[in-house]
Amino acid sequence: MKFFLLLLWGIIACVIGTFFALITVSTVNIPQGDDLYCLLNFTQDFQDTAAFSERFRLLTEQWVEHRIFFSRFSALLSYWLHGKVNFVTITLIGNAFLLTLTFMFRTQLAMLGLKHPVYLLPVVFALFNPVTYEANVWAGAATVYMPVCFFGLLVPFLLARTGRGWFVAAILTAIVATLSFGNGMFAFLSGLLVLVYRGRFKHAALWIVVAFLSVSGYFYGLEMHSATKSFGGMEVHFQHPEYLLYNLLVFVGGMFSYVDNTNQHFRIDNVPALLMGALLLGIIAWGALNILFHKATMFPERARLAWLGMASFVCITAAAMSYSRTFGQSMNTVSSRYRIYSMVFFILAYLWCLMYFQRKKPVAVLYGISGFLLLVFSYFVNYEHLATSHTTLRAGLYNYIQNHDWLIYRHTAYYAPASVAVSDSISRKKDSVFDFRQPFPQLTQAALLQADTLPGVTILPLDNCYGKPGSCISLSSDAFPAVPNVHKGVYIVVYNASDIYLFPASPLKNGRMNMLKTGNYFKEGFSALVDYGSALPQPADYQLAVFCPSLRSGQLRRISRHL
Repeated sequence: MKFFLLLLWGIIACVIGTFFALITVSTVNIPQGDDLYCLLNFTQDFQDTAAFSERFRLLTEQWVEHRIFFSRFSALLSYWLHGKVNFVTITLIGNAFLLTLTFMFRTQLAMLGLKHPVYLLPVVFALFNPVTYEANVWAGAATVYMPVCFFGLLVPFLLARTGRGWFVAAILTAIVATLSFGNGMFAFLSGLLVLVYRGRFKHAALWIVVAFLSVSGYFYGLEMHSATKSFGGMEVHFQHPEYLLYNLLVFVGGMFSYVDNTNQHFRIDNVPALLMGALLLGIIAWGALNILFHKATMFPERARLAWLGMASFVCITAAAMSYSRTFGQSMNTVSSRYRIYSMVFFILAYLWCLMYFQRKKPVAVLYGISGFLLLVFSYFVNYEHLATSHTTLRAGLYNYIQNHDWLIYRHTAYYAPASVAVSDSISRKKDSVFDFRQPFPQLTQAALLQADTLPGVTILPLDNCYGKPGSCISLSSDAFPAVPNVHKGVYIVVYNASDIYLFPASPLKNGRMNMLKTGNYFKEGFSALVDYGSALPQPADYQLAVFCPSLRSGQLRRISRHL
């Protein structure tokens, strides 16, 4: 029996340890997109001023349609720890909230008298799953989605307990949640539900006052602008009402999604997430109605109240997200960074089944097997996203230092000139909060001249670049390079006698059987799509090469082709 307990705790430790090891090696200390302004530029401005009022304004000021207090505080914390902003540390801070969620759900299980680690396994399999890969390696996303999800769940968890200290802690948590992201204010609604359900009307009245002041503070001076149509009228969101349902169910079932077709039509690949979303939402609705109207008493009141408040928070979040993100015939809730909420839906469905059914172990086995299979499948599908996420950032940083142009932001809403301007303003400061360091000092003109030639590269000219007209080339090879499972990326080098530009490429993914036989996730070869028309100065005679910094020798191979 003791051995079995040790085995279960060992599995839990192994799953968590593997996850954090992967996140640590997959994250690079380079700002990504919005991080340049909302974290890096913020920290520089914060350090450049000594006035308390100005520092508080910077911490709580608007970013797009949100306020991101905790994300900015995480940037400051990394600065205080390292003397410079460190995006690896910021990302790990965000991912650490998966541990706090685990502890909270572990406490919830203990309230049900289920302290055996076998009941914790489904929770661990769900939370430490790379299905939410974008939020796992992007500092700005990691310190928004997972912390605010935790804060929103923590509020009803605290209010389910009696005592003035728990109530004050819940108020403070709700305020932080409100100032840390748009859906954080829904913690006040879920908290109010718990207080009213318990008949604590005096506390509920005070709660409403604090909620009104906090939400008013959130919207004070808020400019209603967004890169999306989130603030459009009802006619915008109900233009195609079926997509409201699609986006809602895929948001809830996102943990079961293996595609990201953001801003595209609904397709057959979305069906698994949609069906599981309907199932999970049905289980949550069943549990909520049972608690509200049947006053079920087969489980402790504290556990019942906490579960009800948590369920209300994620349901309100799901409804708000699907409404605000739905416009036209477009799937806008499939992004991986949203899937932390799907994980919580899965866990809450599991907790309800544990509370409702008398036979607990079959429930744990069913959810445990489902979570484990999903974990394995997710690593197979999503590992490449984690292992190659840094490639674009390293290419961008190289281009910024080498050519004073990030290049990588030309296909996003974050304009390339703006990213250069922010980077310049920080690097030129006497007391700069970040060092822009050359990631590949070995990539020089001399090294290119000495490189061997790579034969057999397939090159196709294209007139369509990322869905837009432009001058592109598609490159692929099955002969070079052979990258390890943990690597520093594969790149296409576009160069002439005076300039060197770097573009990200993707190593080829191995087949399932070969992965099992060799233990290698990647096989020899690469593929790339290079949009040179909008990136390179014209006219010029450019040549091509492939660069793989993970190799000990022969990192560069020239391609016998000119642009």
